[in-house]
Amino acid sequence: MKKLVLLVILLIGVNKYTLGQIQYTGCNGAIAAGYPITLHLSVNDGSRNIYVNTLPGTPCSAGTCAFRVIWTGVQWEIQLSTNGGATYPNTLYTSSSASLPNPPNITFGNWVALGPCAGQALTTFSGDVQSGLTLGVDDYKTLNEVLIFPNPISNTLNIQLEESIEKVEIYSVLGKKVLEDNTSEINVSSLSAGMYVLKVYSQDGRIGVRRFVKH
Repeated sequence: MKKLVLLVILLIGVNKYTLGQIQYTGCNGAIAAGYPITLHLSVNDGSRNIYVNTLPGTPCSAGTCAFRVIWTGVQWEIQLSTNGGATYPNTLYTSSSASLPNPPNITFGNWVALGPCAGQALTTFSGDVQSGLTLGVDDYKTLNEVLIFPNPISNTLNIQLEESIEKVEIYSVLGKKVLEDNTSEINVSSLSAGMYVLKVYSQDGRIGVRRFVKH
């Protein structure tokens, strides 16, 4: 019994500290840093997540380096700051994949190396990344007013939206659809513990994206 309790505690600890993180290695030859770089979930711009490493950054060959992964409205970019995160003028890698809410993985994203990283492909890009679930940029209309509760959740996920709901889809963090419904109360008790992406479609064609944790 004690071993079982210890195992559960360990698993909870792993989930707590691995969700919301991306690790990447690339551009080793041009920018000497403490690879792999660990990026942490920072904010959501309404549809896509932004990941940033520890600020105000650490010494590296380019200065006081900080890195982030961000959707610019046109493409995903891995950006470099040489002033500890005050500004990010240097784009190291780009991907035009419109994956959401997280950036695409190496295979799915077709990442392109730029600037000082030209010719140096990403060798690691893992964690909170997508292997599917894309939308064309022109087809995506943000539904910002959607609310979900409780979060984290065990059984019933409630969706609050003034408009009528057309459809609800739930995806794993790897982009696999695991559940579909058309109500504002979704029974998620059958899902395994972990993080999920919720897509809510309104009657007027807008889409709201939220994420939740299932206990």
